[in-house]
Amino acid sequence: PIWITVHPKEGTPAGVHRVDVHIKPANALETVLLLEVQVWDFALPKESHLKTAFALFDHELAAWYGGYTPEIRRAYYQFLLDHRINPTNIYSGRPVPSMDDLPFCTERGLNAFSLAYTHNKDEKGREELKAMLKEHETFLREKGWWGKAYIYGFDEILPEKYGELRDMYGWLKTQFLDLPRMCTVIPNEDLRGYVDI
Repeated sequence: PIWITVHPKEGTPAGVHRVDVHIKPANALETVLLLEVQVWDFALPKESHLKTAFALFDHELAAWYGGYTPEIRRAYYQFLLDHRINPTNIYSGRPVPSMDDLPFCTERGLNAFSLAYTHNKDEKGREELKAMLKEHETFLREKGWWGKAYIYGFDEILPEKYGELRDMYGWLKTQFLDLPRMCTVIPNEDLRGYVDI
């Protein structure tokens, strides 16, 4: 597969623009493809206001590339951010991006990311989650990035599990009042005040 991204210069006339793309592999004949690009009569702002939640899996990239280096990770982060997608993993039990990668990502437009995926936890699990979140809260508040963070959990929850969500998200709210809690669930009265996103 080949992915082609076209960034027309600001002021490019609106309309369909055509160009030949020459593909010259080392082990095959050259191929010429006609690329048609529709340019609209507006420019996207540099700052994106649409917050996205994504699942970028390190293990899948490692399987594809036969390893997962910091260079591969940063290349994927850059690729996603260039396409206005936040490089995060809503199913990870740890923050994605990491503290080390957050400056790189925020400088390039990251506007939301998951601190952790959660389900209902016992007391020990809650204390471990709280300690990890406290560490990140301190770092993120110092940088002014706390408002970009959220917790995700209880993926596509069914009504019979609402009690578990209320228990866990209620506890999280007592510990981190201004940390949004996200869930893929239809808004409903049973979860009002527990799910923010």
